[in-house]
Amino acid sequence: MRVFVMALIVTGLTGCATAGARTAAADAPLACRSEQARQFDFLLGDWDIVQKIRQNDGGWKEFGARSSVHLAMDGCAVVEDWSGTAQFFWAGMQEPQSLQAISVRIWNPGSQRWIVHWMDSMNPQFGNFVGRFDDRYATFFRVQKTAMEDANAVITRMAYANLDQNPIQWELALSNDGGKSWQPLWVQTMTRKVAE
Repeated sequence: MRVFVMALIVTGLTGCATAGARTAAADAPLACRSEQARQFDFLLGDWDIVQKIRQNDGGWKEFGARSSVHLAMDGCAVVEDWSGTAQFFWAGMQEPQSLQAISVRIWNPGSQRWIVHWMDSMNPQFGNFVGRFDDRYATFFRVQKTAMEDANAVITRMAYANLDQNPIQWELALSNDGGKSWQPLWVQTMTRKVAE
């Protein structure tokens, strides 16, 4: 089973954005100032992360990480810098390793979907998740074999919960049956850093 590791960041408007982020959003082109295009603003800022990563024996290991999220391109892109320690059995990691990652989130008004581009130091090329916000959740998918309608499709799901809270929850899960059932692989609890 091969899963391409995709990570974090997405979702909902809160009052947590910094003054600088609010200014960038106000100066953004019109297409980047819509309510949908600002859904990820809740993630702006710095985060301490506790990761729980499933191991080959079915157990879980816990690791630390941190993330910093900011607006770019006059508010049209949400960029995250992520760093931490991880051990992904599905990527062949026998021991914990240091991992660096960057993700770029862009709202596509044509498709009414978010595109989340993710690249890490283990696999230094962008891979994409596509999805949207729904009420208090944000869910994004990457189909790894065939069309989403195929019962045998291998699908990776990235989901966010507790978007208007601190901490927020992020989960990466895999389906081998076209989305009928899901196996969580990587869970992150993200707590906003307190300004010193």
